[in-house]
This record gives sequence, C-alpha cells and structure tokens, in this order.
Amino acid sequence: MVIEAKKGKIIPLDIEKIKGFISDKKYFYLFGFTVSYCSDINNVIGRLYYSSTGTTITDIQLNVKI
Repeated sequence: MVIEAKKGKIIPLDIEKIKGFISDKKYFYLFGFTVSYCSDINNVIGRLYYSSTGTTITDIQLNVKI
C-alpha cells in the first residue's frame, strides 16, 4: 500500500501519484490511500484506491468524524 497523508486538501496531483504507483507494474502496489487530517476541522477524510483488474482503479471515500 502506498499512502499520501497531509494537513491540507488532497489535490489532483496527489491522486495521480497514488494511481501512478498502482498502475506501474514495477511496484506491485494493489492499494493506495490518501488522507487529509486538517482540511476539515470535524473530519479526517480518506480515500482508498485499489485495482482488482490491474487496469481499472476504483476509489472509496471514508470520513471519520472527530
């Protein structure tokens, strides 16, 4: 699993990095996760990325109320 965690909002470049690692055959990453822990004062916002086919990357958003 490759993880991108930051205080600010997750930007498109962060997502592309995660998707790049998952789709690059030399790394063998099946999962990626982005987490923003200060962009929303009431929530930690995470998004899980995964590929079961090796080509299509699916994502699921997870919010944790603080």
